[in-house]
Amino acid sequence: MSAFSRITALIVSIFFCGFLFYEYITIGNGLLSFIMFIALLVFSAFAILIPTKTKIRYVHKYFTSFLIWLFSMGATMAIVFTYEKVRNLSPILFSTTYYYDAGVDIDFRKNRTFRAVNLDMVGGSVTYGKYELQDSLIILSNKIQFGNANMRDTLIAKSDGVYFSLEKPWKITEGIMWYKYLPKTTLPIWNKTNHSIDSLCLKELFSEGMENYQSLAPSQKVEYVFDMKNEEVDGDYFLRFNRLSQPSEKKEFWDITNGYPLETVQSIHIYKDQIVLELIFGKRIMKEPHGK
Repeated sequence: MSAFSRITALIVSIFFCGFLFYEYITIGNGLLSFIMFIALLVFSAFAILIPTKTKIRYVHKYFTSFLIWLFSMGATMAIVFTYEKVRNLSPILFSTTYYYDAGVDIDFRKNRTFRAVNLDMVGGSVTYGKYELQDSLIILSNKIQFGNANMRDTLIAKSDGVYFSLEKPWKITEGIMWYKYLPKTTLPIWNKTNHSIDSLCLKELFSEGMENYQSLAPSQKVEYVFDMKNEEVDGDYFLRFNRLSQPSEKKEFWDITNGYPLETVQSIHIYKDQIVLELIFGKRIMKEPHGK
């Protein structure tokens, strides 16, 4: 009977340990986590204090119970961590966030899966699913919860955020999820002119960080690495370069994405008197030099 009670307490402890560790590495611990932590302590005490039968000399029976419990907790956390790591291997394409009494943060990934973190006063939950991108429409294959309601399966990506509506009203009926601008991304830049380009630099207007300067020959493409070294990115990007013509010209373009995150830009094409940005949403942004 005592062996059955110890094994039952150990199994319940493993469940609570896995749940708490999963919450910790995904959404953080809330009120529900505190309650489960108390339960984990209680069942862990039973799993350790009910002695284990052992024929090994000089090994205390309670110490054996503790080693079994310790190994089980460590193995559980390792499995949970690996499971969560594997599910998030695909790079993030773009991210959004929205808060109104409850909150939801969504990472849309390059492999057309999403990870949605729902937060409220008690705790939260994590939802995984798939989506399709049809120009500016984001078609969800799985539900995303907000508060006590679900979002409709069609989201609309615009320059000021991603628009959503709820299947049934819950304090709100619709809203705009703001973009979370990432401080680092890589994108191709093409020189479509007949002249070489020098000192090309892409920068966020008010962020500090190492500037990446590039030179491009006519018709050359470069994989430009944008890295601001910090999280203070608000989406106001500008591009500047020197065109080595006769005479040399300095070009500067402001607010080149019109508010879209830089990570949603598929490519930038530099022409004689303008630049053209191709977005993943099927949109094209054309900009003329500032002050022209």
